Amino acid sequence: MTKRLTTGLFRPMFGYDLTMSTATMATIRSFSQRGLRSSVELVLEGNKETLQIRVIGELIADTCSDLREMVMDASARQPKAVLLDMSETPFLDTSGLGVLVGLRQHLRHQGTVLSLVNPSPKVLDVLRMTRLLKVFGLGDNSHYPS
Repeated sequence: MTKRLTTGLFRPMFGYDLTMSTATMATIRSFSQRGLRSSVELVLEGNKETLQIRVIGELIADTCSDLREMVMDASARQPKAVLLDMSETPFLDTSGLGVLVGLRQHLRHQGTVLSLVNPSPKVLDVLRMTRLLKVFGLGDNSHYPS
């Protein structure tokens, strides 16, 4: 199963422009309210046990609600693990960090583990500064160079 969510490419007149290309793939395009060209693409793959979401683009105030929505919808399947691949996430702000912490707590209450995998250097910096590496399954600060 693969589902793709893209935001920030075009600004439709009202809310979202939803294009369904297959039963398992959806593309949603939206703009930030300030008119900035912030965008994120979320690619959901996996099975009943483990879901992996690739976060492609910045996880910031204008885009993090899309990740929250996708994970909340996917958590209805009650997977054992949700892996967020952050290798193509060049930046993470405090809003994105807040969404990650909130999702971790929500999933933990239903018995699902949320882990970050392959974090980009900037994401690692934010997690290191906030001392959240271990919380997201990345060990401690000593494993990553400063």
